[in-house]
Amino acid sequence: MSETRWTELSRLAELLTAYPFRTSVRSEPGGNIPVIQLQDLATPNEGLPESVARVANLDGRYDKHFLQPTDLLFQARGHKHAAAMVRLEHRMISMPGLHIIRPKVDAAPSRRSDRAPTSRLSRNNR
Repeated sequence: MSETRWTELSRLAELLTAYPFRTSVRSEPGGNIPVIQLQDLATPNEGLPESVARVANLDGRYDKHFLQPTDLLFQARGHKHAAAMVRLEHRMISMPGLHIIRPKVDAAPSRRSDRAPTSRLSRNNR
């Protein structure tokens, strides 16, 4: 039987949620920050659709919610959990319903000290 090594995801990445909009998101006058949904990222090598809502960040309320180039977005609703990696051409934030996995640059899963204790999986748990 082979060994399986487990590492808690939180040791390798930050787990984040999108900005918690209180109402439906609509484009704001002067808005230049796209608010994306997973479907907006569905077509590789194409820009964002014109239909993407854009908000203004005049008071800095979205600053800590800007997506980073290494972010992974996933939708944890329904029976399919679609995911996408962010390729940034400009600052953007994500809609509620998307979760963000942001890899930690200093986390190296190959280092022995980062690994959780070894556990064996029984056939019933595979």
